Amino acid sequence: MKRIISPSGLSWCYACKSHLPKSSFTKDSRRWNGLSQTCKSCALIHAKKYYQKTQKKYTERKIRAVMYLGNRCVSCKTANLPICCFTFHHRNPEEKDSDMGDFLIRKDWEAMRKELDKCDLLCFNCHQIIHHGIITAVTECADA
Repeated sequence: MKRIISPSGLSWCYACKSHLPKSSFTKDSRRWNGLSQTCKSCALIHAKKYYQKTQKKYTERKIRAVMYLGNRCVSCKTANLPICCFTFHHRNPEEKDSDMGDFLIRKDWEAMRKELDKCDLLCFNCHQIIHHGIITAVTECADA
């Protein structure tokens, strides 16, 4: 990328292609002038677009993962909840390769499927009950 020298007190935004006051940029110690290459406004626009794209991909993959695990809480047997109400509970946390949120965004389906095979599908309430130690096993929630 070609280095553009700006007039005193200004810096160049590579996104909107304009000289702006240095206060319009965040700090970036890796860059030669100590400022980010895009202004705060352009960075915010980029972040919003990235979030929307990533959120769509996350939701599509979570739907596929929930369907793969049966679309039903294995503890209380509640089915067909909104996707946001389901969580993935690792049966053995020591076998956990990564957080499922990471898998839903960054990994391919085969890697995600291998991780899902180590998990139980739980509704949010049952997941919280298990993690707070009220019950110790997934099957106890249905009996309680």
